[in-house]
Amino acid sequence: MALKEYVFEKQLGAGSFGTAHLVRRKSDSSPFVIKKQCLEDYKVVTNEVNLLKKMRHPNIVMYHDSWKEGQQLFILMEYASRGTLKQYLSRRRVPLQEEDALYLFAQMVLGVHHIHKKMVLHRDLKPGNIMLSGPRGDVVKIGDFGVSKNIAREMGVTRVGTKCYMAPEVLKGTVYDYKCDIWSLGVILYEMLTKRFPFNVRSQVDLIRQICQGVLSPLQRGDASSAVRNLTYKMLDTKPEGRPKSRDLVLCPTIIPHIGRVYKNLDNVDRAMIIDQKVSS
Repeated sequence: MALKEYVFEKQLGAGSFGTAHLVRRKSDSSPFVIKKQCLEDYKVVTNEVNLLKKMRHPNIVMYHDSWKEGQQLFILMEYASRGTLKQYLSRRRVPLQEEDALYLFAQMVLGVHHIHKKMVLHRDLKPGNIMLSGPRGDVVKIGDFGVSKNIAREMGVTRVGTKCYMAPEVLKGTVYDYKCDIWSLGVILYEMLTKRFPFNVRSQVDLIRQICQGVLSPLQRGDASSAVRNLTYKMLDTKPEGRPKSRDLVLCPTIIPHIGRVYKNLDNVDRAMIIDQKVSS
C-alpha cells in the first residue's frame, strides 16, 4: 500500500496525534479515511494500529491497512459518510426522540462490548468519536483509538481523554477499569436525550468538582421514560462498582428491543459477526 494510490479530497479533522483526511482510491474512486501521524509519537501511533487490528465489528470503524513513508505513519480506515454524532446533534434544534436515541445507543453498547471483550479501554468515548454511516445516517461506527489502552497489560491510571466525559476515578488519578467507558456512555446518552450536558458548570474547576461529587442535573419526565432515566443514572454512578458492565447493558431489558432492531437491519455478514460474539466480559 502506498499514498500515491489515493487522491486527497479534504481534511476531516485534526487532533493531538495526527490529522484525518478523506481520500479516494484512484483505481475505483472508493472513499476511505487516511489518518496521518508523525512517527515522533511512535508508541502512540503503533498502539492505535495494534488495537485497531484487534477490532472487527460492524459498530467499530474498520481498519484496512497502515504503512510508513518517511517520518510519517498512514492508517487507512473505513469512511463514515454521515459525519460524527457531535455534528449531528449540533445541527438539531431539539433532542432525539427516545426510540431514536436508544437505537444509536444500542449500537454503541454493542461496539463497546466488543472493545471490552478484547481487553481494551477506549478512554475517549464522546460524540466527536462516534461516527455515523448508512443511507439514513443511523449506523454507529466507534472510532479514534489514539488514547485507548490494552488493560491486559496493566490497569489504567493515566488521566487521558476529554474532561467532560471522564469518569470521576479518571479525574481523581486513581486506578480505573472498563467502568470508565460506561460512564462516558452515560454522558453520551444523556446528551442525546436532552441536548444538554449533565453538569451545569462555568469553569473546569466546577466541572471536575461536580463530576467527582455526582452533582448532575436531573433528567425530566419529558426527557425520557423512567426506565431510561434510571439506566442513565446507573451509568453515571460516581462509584465504578455501581455502574453496569457492557455485558449488563447488552442484556438490559430496556436495550434488548433496540439491539433486536440493529440485528434486523444488518446484512448477513455483519449479523453473524455480532451473533458470534459471546456475551462474556
